[in-house]
Amino acid sequence: MATINRLEEIGRDLEVEFIPEPLLSRYTTLGVGGVTPYLFFPEERNLTPLLTTLFNEGIPYRVMGLGSNLVVSDSGVAEVVVTLRRVSSPIKVRGSIVSVGGGFPLSKLAKRVGELGLSGLEPLSGIPGSVGGAIKMNAGSFGMEIGSLVEKVVLFSPSSGVREVSREELSFSYRGSGVSQGEIVLAVELRLTPEEPALVIKRLREFRRRRELTQPIGERSAGCIFKNPEGASAGRLIDEAGLKGMRRGGAVISTKHANFIINEGGATASDVFALIDKMKEEVLRLFGIELEEEVEVWGER
Repeated sequence: MATINRLEEIGRDLEVEFIPEPLLSRYTTLGVGGVTPYLFFPEERNLTPLLTTLFNEGIPYRVMGLGSNLVVSDSGVAEVVVTLRRVSSPIKVRGSIVSVGGGFPLSKLAKRVGELGLSGLEPLSGIPGSVGGAIKMNAGSFGMEIGSLVEKVVLFSPSSGVREVSREELSFSYRGSGVSQGEIVLAVELRLTPEEPALVIKRLREFRRRRELTQPIGERSAGCIFKNPEGASAGRLIDEAGLKGMRRGGAVISTKHANFIINEGGATASDVFALIDKMKEEVLRLFGIELEEEVEVWGER
């Protein structure tokens, strides 16, 4: 790991704001996690120079979007963290094609294009992550996945530079895209469907209501903890195992949707991991099904 002085030099030289030793719990939607040595806040203009410099100097780093779908351990991470929350180029519309930066919030994008009379993102409008994060995991909801809308993705890694790939060149699957672990999504082109703005806005409201009825909207969570097993619902299996409402410290399995773990205040990553392990153990014992985690885990469990 580079010295503290060198990390600060990199931040100053590239005009990237940084914070030494912040708690990552402040930057995740679940609100748990220990420290990183440094947290960098690049903008679009200095993102690739920052990642290239870190890579060339052998400084290990991790990239974070908006902090959803993520559980960071209480011990934090040894690597520096680069957050993309300030990397969000403006929306550009060309007919039914929408171009947007990877750091742009998905929910905000769905609302903005809806107001312009472009349909397609309504089922995904309640997902709290960034567009780039949604692409990498092929985020889906209500039977629809974002990969079905993709025309082109602009990717970057320090080892291979910038490359553009079409939907056909990617390998979208259930919660997968073929984007490699070391690549980040700089920009996305989506093909949407022209429609009356009032109709799109109405559907956005309908999906919002459906989410409010079935999911713990407004609570601190990382989103769905597990992928759905083939032919089954992870939430239903956890519910049938009688685990709704189970608590460990400040963490509780949601009583509204059993595939969510809520931080009701003061939860630690250890609390969350204990519930995850119990959910997996009981579903395997009762139904013979091994649940696979959808959330990304950083650090030692």
